[in-house]
Amino acid sequence: MKMVFCMKARESVEKMTERDWGPSPSEGIFLNSTACVILPPESVLQAIVASSKACFNYPDPYKKSLMRSLAGYTGFREENLFVGNGSAKILRVIAECFIENGDTVLAFNPSFSVFNSAVELMGGEIVELDLLEKQGFAIPFEQVFSLTREKNVKAIYLANPNNPTGNLLLDELPLRKLLETGVLVVLDECYCEFSGSSFSGLVREFDNLIVVRSLSKSFGMTGLRIGYSIASPEIMRLMTKVENAIEIFNCSSVSLDAAVAALGEQEYYSNGRARGMQLGAKLAGVLEKFGIKCSFQKTPFLFCDVSAVASASSFAKALERQNVFVKCYLDFGDKFVRIGIPGEKDFEKVAIAVERTVEGLK
Repeated sequence: MKMVFCMKARESVEKMTERDWGPSPSEGIFLNSTACVILPPESVLQAIVASSKACFNYPDPYKKSLMRSLAGYTGFREENLFVGNGSAKILRVIAECFIENGDTVLAFNPSFSVFNSAVELMGGEIVELDLLEKQGFAIPFEQVFSLTREKNVKAIYLANPNNPTGNLLLDELPLRKLLETGVLVVLDECYCEFSGSSFSGLVREFDNLIVVRSLSKSFGMTGLRIGYSIASPEIMRLMTKVENAIEIFNCSSVSLDAAVAALGEQEYYSNGRARGMQLGAKLAGVLEKFGIKCSFQKTPFLFCDVSAVASASSFAKALERQNVFVKCYLDFGDKFVRIGIPGEKDFEKVAIAVERTVEGLK
């Protein structure tokens, strides 16, 4: 099982779009990820420079400064927090702690693919339920509760807001009902600063809820890889034990220090998120002018039905020929693409590429 999964993971990496990563120059505009373009403020840049000058030292394995900052930011005690090398790594640690060979896990389609890969790596079996397209990609809760009873489900993984559809999947009542079944709920809230919605407070009532978050999107720190989770002290101790057994120095000093500085710049990042969402609304207007339906609600990306113009795959390939990269979804009839919000300097290039693409596909 694990060998098969590893081969699948390698194939997935090999299929990723060829590009220059990091600060290297690149001809493309890559909107096929969900990175949010917020340039760091001076305080964060200064923290990065200062930390890099001491790179001969190991980073703090206990992440004390960041844990204190996150406690102040989230309102939770440090014992309720776990910091890791991005939210994807945290999802893997969760699977290592709780998923065993043959365990049944519920996930949804479309949603964040790392849910599935982390579970499959540990030998878990994914039961994937399609979100209800005609109901705005809602969760089929009746089916969820039925399967939870029938199949002895170990865990349910979901994102709120969802990636890639961008909509809120949960209200508090259905989440409470899920938690009351005793099943482990892994709730990705990586876009909560955009949506204004969070159910992290339920961690104080339910020890079977793990909330996963990230500084990647809301603080423009995708390249620095800092994620964190909120859960009961017992779960946090187990995750720390499992992670430290292999990799005690799991976040770089530069990333930790930059994250502390970023959390001290709330107004700056709030304004940056607002500017990004304004650009997203502007891009939605460009697309809708050509009959493309855009779901743009609570996340720094657009989920678009391009079927009035072309199939999703042909639309994406046409944009790619103009060095603009988006992600297409072949489920639900090969008609949806997810488009990240470009930075201000690239916005007009993207708008022109969309117009040329539509004209070329007529």
